[in-house]
Amino acid sequence: MQVWLSVMYVVGGVLIAMAIVFVGWLPGARARSRYHPAARTIALLGWCSLVIWPLWPVAMTWASWAPRRRGRPKVHVRISPARSKVAATLPIANAATIRSA
Repeated sequence: MQVWLSVMYVVGGVLIAMAIVFVGWLPGARARSRYHPAARTIALLGWCSLVIWPLWPVAMTWASWAPRRRGRPKVHVRISPARSKVAATLPIANAATIRSA
């Protein structure tokens, strides 16, 4: 009976340690996934929040905010010169097959 109790204490301790690491890691991972310009600072704030717990909601909120974009987004569209040749070889693009269908 005491062996199972010891095993449960070890498993519980490992799960608690994993939860603590996850809580410290989460704000930085969220900021990196959103390409936040201050992702490294948010990650550091997430790990500091393990000691100073009120920082965690601040870190998560900061990581969730989208950075402000200035001006219009730049969109570059490149069309290949071979595009019309490839489109002509497709059966749906061929006018004769469209008319016969």
